[in-house]
Amino acid sequence: MKLLNTSLNKWHPFKSPFEGGFRGMAILISIFTFIIASNASAQTISETQEETARFQNVNSSDNELYIHNINGNVTVEGYDGDDVQISYDKEIEADTQRDLDRAKEEVEFVVDEDGNRIFIYLDAPFIHVKKGSHGISYNINNWDDDYNFTFDITVRVPRNTNLDVSTVNGGRVLIENTRGQWLDASNVNGRVELLNVTGVTDANTVNGDITASYSDSPNENSSYQTVNGTIEVLYPDNLSADITFKSMHGDLYTDFENVQRLEARVESDTNSKRGKTTYRIDKFAPIRIGDGGPKFSFEVLNGSVYIKRNRSI
Repeated sequence: MKLLNTSLNKWHPFKSPFEGGFRGMAILISIFTFIIASNASAQTISETQEETARFQNVNSSDNELYIHNINGNVTVEGYDGDDVQISYDKEIEADTQRDLDRAKEEVEFVVDEDGNRIFIYLDAPFIHVKKGSHGISYNINNWDDDYNFTFDITVRVPRNTNLDVSTVNGGRVLIENTRGQWLDASNVNGRVELLNVTGVTDANTVNGDITASYSDSPNENSSYQTVNGTIEVLYPDNLSADITFKSMHGDLYTDFENVQRLEARVESDTNSKRGKTTYRIDKFAPIRIGDGGPKFSFEVLNGSVYIKRNRSI
């Protein structure tokens, strides 16, 4: 196995071509990319607000927090308290005072408490919000673009809260010091950072890097995806997992020593009408770290993946 020496340690590179699409991640770009034009005569307002919410049972491991932003940062920090402490910095810009006043009326910051779930999102006539058993979804249409808005959202949560956090433009998603069973973090035009976290993970963005560090490795299948960016994940020394990797213009590197390459998977498909069976050989042979276990999948189009030992724990 070829080694690449760096100033950090010995790294094991695993090259892989890219196969297939990117599971539709880029579809959101056409929906959510907003163009903010500069105008010297624009009218603006800025304000900061704070709110507090609370789960019905603050000690439950099933508590779920959903935060969905559009333009701006989202920061979530775990702490040893019971309340969900929310603050946001709002900025609205419009060409005319009339449009500015309309924006103040139309764009609403919503905090919705529902038992063991709390939803934080933006609402407006052009934003259609749908809440269900699997969380919350946005559909944005018929926005005339007479004004622009940015919300930078910061939330402190009880450490064991499960999280679904996203933004679209002009900001990053940062989650730190949480101990939930699972977390979903997504962005479109910006980075995703997970620092000192636990839980089954789904992290994805389109244009941005993904960085993550774990105090305990996820105990079930987890995934990390970006189109244009680098993925860097730090796991504890006792990591045992099977790693799959896809990239067109990048490689996989690790400084874990107990690594082995597994055989490529073969999948069969039988056509009942023709009575024939075809076999598909997966070109992306997985690797195993430690004794193996849950599958951690890494997909990137333009960028490399670094799987490191978390030496800070």
